[in-house]
Amino acid sequence: MTTIESETIVINCSQPVVFLFLSDFNHFENLMPEQIVNWKSDADSCSFTIRGMAGVSLRITERRPSTAIVIDQQGAARFPLKMTVLTDAKDEGQTEVRIVISAGLNTFQSMFMVTPLTNLVNILVNRLKELCEQTHLKGPAL
Repeated sequence: MTTIESETIVINCSQPVVFLFLSDFNHFENLMPEQIVNWKSDADSCSFTIRGMAGVSLRITERRPSTAIVIDQQGAARFPLKMTVLTDAKDEGQTEVRIVISAGLNTFQSMFMVTPLTNLVNILVNRLKELCEQTHLKGPAL
């Protein structure tokens, strides 16, 4: 398995609020880069197309309260993929976030997929930081 990690960022928002936001796939659309089209989601699953590539379906398979959200790929796929969003409370009102992807890539796939997947997870954490800090998320009325 190939492991791909985002940069670790600190968000000026409380850990329970960040975790609650990330626990609902409906909120992820605002985090996605412009190459993501045909977005469909509910709280537990989403599907989308990466422009010029195949469609992707994901499902939240585990929510470890206030620490991790585990997301698995659903349906037929070119390679197995699991994404884990890790959150950790820092100073009061701050949360450390990082995303880890485990992907069953062969050597050829790795040459083409590691950089785009790394870019994707970094975009997600950075947009999460921007969104949380600009909108000052405070609680369940996200």
